[in-house]
Amino acid sequence: MVFLTLQEKAQYVWNNGKYCSSRREDRYRINLYWMGNFYAEVWYDNVANGIKDVVLKEAFHNN
Repeated sequence: MVFLTLQEKAQYVWNNGKYCSSRREDRYRINLYWMGNFYAEVWYDNVANGIKDVVLKEAFHNN
């Protein structure tokens, strides 16, 4: 996903991810998606009415 545009990343997450939860931080709504072996956060700017960022998060396992 490194070489995709912001909109392409968001579309990939929406098409392939499993929605987990959302939270609010200031002007942003952050939606969390499970992608199979990592998480993706889609940061939506409520004021600008658009996606600000797609952040990939490592999945931690307790072994």
